[in-house]
Amino acid sequence: MCDPEFTGFERLKTIKLFGEVTSIEECCQMNIADRILYLRKSKGISQEELADKVGVSRQAVSKWESEQSMPDVEKIIIMSDY
Repeated sequence: MCDPEFTGFERLKTIKLFGEVTSIEECCQMNIADRILYLRKSKGISQEELADKVGVSRQAVSKWESEQSMPDVEKIIIMSDY
């Protein structure tokens, strides 16, 4: 989806991502770990608070943010609703 040849993409300058206006280039370069960290910090919550909302340990969130592991799809869905 980050391919500049994607239909209509060249006209799109920015996107709205969880309440933050982010450039397409910046968004496309973020991996899941970077997104979790960025969005958690932009909401002003700790790893412990996110872990409680998602139903995992603080250590699991830390591992996601440091690319040591990946969250399950179910956890990603919960985070996207938060």
